[in-house]
Amino acid sequence: KAVKIIYIPFDQKRLLIVRDEMQGFYTNNGYQIGGHEIRFNGSFSQENFHLILIFALEEAKKVLRKPFEVWIVYKHHLFANLIETWSRCVIHEARVYQPNHATDLLFQYFRSYGGNDLLMVTGNETGDILHEVLIFHLGIGTRNTLHSKNVYLHPDFKGLVEYQTVHGSADNIAGQGKINPFATLRALGALIEEQLNEESFSSLLENVLRKAEQEGVITSDMG
Repeated sequence: KAVKIIYIPFDQKRLLIVRDEMQGFYTNNGYQIGGHEIRFNGSFSQENFHLILIFALEEAKKVLRKPFEVWIVYKHHLFANLIETWSRCVIHEARVYQPNHATDLLFQYFRSYGGNDLLMVTGNETGDILHEVLIFHLGIGTRNTLHSKNVYLHPDFKGLVEYQTVHGSADNIAGQGKINPFATLRALGALIEEQLNEESFSSLLENVLRKAEQEGVITSDMG
């Protein structure tokens, strides 16, 4: 029972993406892999949706300015619109979109000047793709240079936060001096700032990384 959090400040607006890591293809309940067929099963539940949405609202209140918009992005029509019904029980004013519609609206949102901040709760698969698209579209770096974090909501692990690189591990090139360290450093910076209450630490780190980039102290993926 976890969610992935991605925070993107953009000019006059701020976007908070909360990815559902509890439900969907990435977290199926069981699977069988054969030579000619793959079978898997999973479930969505009102309980999980409420847990995610309550957390997302609390997180949004910390980093977004009120009033902020709320978008819920799932393939909700596949489930007789139950997802929409469950969502509105918690956030009545939320807008529930299909992924393709939300992608088009996101581009319009960022092209327009002004407007409210945005909280977007997505299925994990959709959020994974949208995150990559936004990194490219907004010109905010590469996935090799950015970080995100997982927050665990299960009662046994509540409060556990996992800071991680967006790109995952790169074990095949470990020890060769090729792995871009920017994402790891940014994850560490966020951890120190948020968990040790060292205000502005991430800003200080960003200045150091920017200077390194200007001086050409970079890895091959950055040119």
